[in-house]
Amino acid sequence: MKTLERLIKTRLEWWIESQGYICEHQYGFRRGYSTQHALSHLVTDIQTTFTKNNYLMAIFVDLKDAYNSVNLQLLRARLVQANIPTTIASNIVNLYTERKIVVRSANGEFIGPRTTSRGLAQGICKWRVYRT
Repeated sequence: MKTLERLIKTRLEWWIESQGYICEHQYGFRRGYSTQHALSHLVTDIQTTFTKNNYLMAIFVDLKDAYNSVNLQLLRARLVQANIPTTIASNIVNLYTERKIVVRSANGEFIGPRTTSRGLAQGICKWRVYRT
């Protein structure tokens, strides 16, 4: 499953980038970008604004449970809207339907496997398509 997810992730990242679905100022989940890039951009904006004696407003958003709250049918619709063939979009969503997960607790114990159909695995780019 991990290999298939990695393959899908790589291909979707390429597709999303090539189709212009990503804002140039998005740093998360992009190859070659990191939080350091975002902070550097912010610091540069602050310094530029300060030297011009202007004001700057920054808004920081933390989406609680973002990956766990993804509606898989809406994700499928968004993938199709992004010109991903329907069969491929359906197969991607099927990967996350009735999947088994194992969780490691704080004391190192493994809990599970448990079955879930909720949300996405963290760190994959399908979240970007979902939020577009």
